[in-house]
Amino acid sequence: MEILAVNAPDGTKDPIPSVWAVRDKKTRIVCITLGHDDKAHDNPAFKTLLTNSVNWVAGR
Repeated sequence: MEILAVNAPDGTKDPIPSVWAVRDKKTRIVCITLGHDDKAHDNPAFKTLLTNSVNWVAGR
């Protein structure tokens, strides 16, 4: 697992992984835990992250 971004919600001391990738010999996996509401989904940076993740998984 390669952690790509972390988050510290509600002032927690230790950051929590929020975006990570898993490189496997047979597949690529991206986990994104951001975006639980319409404000996040409309954020241009979130859309870029999602698009780039799909492209990476697809091997583009």
